[in-house]
Amino acid sequence: SSACSPRWQRVHQWSNHLELGLVWLGIPYRILATPVWLLGAQTLAVAAAAFPIEAIARRITRDRLISTLAALAMLLTPQLVLADLADFHAATLCVLPIAILAWGIEVDSPRAVAIAAIAAISLREQMGLLLVAAGVAWVIRHGRRRLLAALALGAGGLVFFFIAVKWLVPAFGSGQSFRYMAQYNRLGGTADGVLATAAREPLTFLAMAFQGNRKLFVLELASAALPLLLLSLREIRRAAWPLLLAAPLLAVQLYSDEPAKWSIQSHYGAPLVPLFAAAAVMALALVPAKNDLRTLAAAAWLSLVMMHDAHALPSPLGPASAFDSAFSRSPRFAALRKAIAAVPPQAS
Repeated sequence: SSACSPRWQRVHQWSNHLELGLVWLGIPYRILATPVWLLGAQTLAVAAAAFPIEAIARRITRDRLISTLAALAMLLTPQLVLADLADFHAATLCVLPIAILAWGIEVDSPRAVAIAAIAAISLREQMGLLLVAAGVAWVIRHGRRRLLAALALGAGGLVFFFIAVKWLVPAFGSGQSFRYMAQYNRLGGTADGVLATAAREPLTFLAMAFQGNRKLFVLELASAALPLLLLSLREIRRAAWPLLLAAPLLAVQLYSDEPAKWSIQSHYGAPLVPLFAAAAVMALALVPAKNDLRTLAAAAWLSLVMMHDAHALPSPLGPASAFDSAFSRSPRFAALRKAIAAVPPQAS
């Protein structure tokens, strides 16, 4: 209403991020207005992302046990589990199309690459940068015969990104600039400022990506798969190319001034998980097959993931946890009931 402070007036969701791929969720909401549709769609997307990773592992190793271990290692990665527990976010949904994109590049399927690319950019505008890297990776993996398709993929992603950031998203925000650029004040706070900073001080610009706890975030993302990721660097064409796709997404996070962007407790790192998993899976092909060494390597990866889970995930038992038998009789329960009852029915 006009009496509201401008700070609390409604804003269009697409003034934050262009999320065309979520429009279909309006259909089940018409049937029954419940967040279960959102949380269910997110969990299904995360779970389904295991299938492309399992398919890559089975194709490379021709071993169902190894491929199953690899799929479980990806699904149980703390960043992915925490993202699925942390409310609904379109970035978490991106896990599925990114996993399909990695599979499409590996098996050299233009149809799979195209479908995954469209799905990814429909969920988040920065996925356009992912497609630029995907085009480079496609050529590295399959040679110059994919050059034209890769150029089309990269150019399409770059054009979409700039149109979305420069015009489409601001158009839903009363013509204001892309508001998330304010999270990059260290680099200049605008797209032009970022480019100027990179051109003027390139070494300083690169170092800024690893200041403070940012380097710890990278280690936490990759910790369980780190031995395999390091092994993948021996063969960029065969194994390490998924890390190229991760680079622009990781840069978007590491250069941000917002600490949540570089914390595995937030959802922002979820799209990176299938890319790290794909590189780790391909590194298994570099492990000798004799004496079950590949199986042992996959089992060690899963074991490290579970150890990381024990350290990073919240306990499901105890006060304020998922299973808190005393919660319904606590003062906090009564206070929350009053607070929720005070929220207007038409609130955003």
